[in-house]
Amino acid sequence: MSEAFPTLAEFSFRTKQREAFARGPLREHWFESYPDIFDDRDVRNVRNRPERHFYEWLAAVNLYHATGWLSLVEKYPFAHARKQETLRRLGADRLLAFFRAQWTAGTSENAFGRLQPPDLLLYDPAGTDYVFCEVKGPGDRLRPEQVAYFLALQEATDRPVYTVRLRPASF
Repeated sequence: MSEAFPTLAEFSFRTKQREAFARGPLREHWFESYPDIFDDRDVRNVRNRPERHFYEWLAAVNLYHATGWLSLVEKYPFAHARKQETLRRLGADRLLAFFRAQWTAGTSENAFGRLQPPDLLLYDPAGTDYVFCEVKGPGDRLRPEQVAYFLALQEATDRPVYTVRLRPASF
């Protein structure tokens, strides 16, 4: 199923990076070093469950260095003022309409179940273009329901979904 979306990039990581992120020093460094990517709300979310966010943060930082593009990390279509403002600036009306149409009022479910949007919304700093990136760590694969959801998202927004692969460093 992972072949449904092209791979935008592959990055490696060291186990010590993941440990430093979970303990706090690396995530706090990234939070302070990349204020255009991570904000207070992002770091609060990560402090609660650091083991679940390392790959997304690592991908956002590496993509920034590789492309110069910024990322909205997770939960970008929801009630988050900075992210909502960025989406408006990007002219992402079709994206916002898609998410509004999908989510069932008063619940945490959408037409595809409890699936979240792709992990990253990657955009150029000039605010003229954006794409979606689903981050996959070692052994992680797209599930069939994710593929269906992301295909519907692509169709609704006319924006591609890519995968970003992360693997342990071999040294």
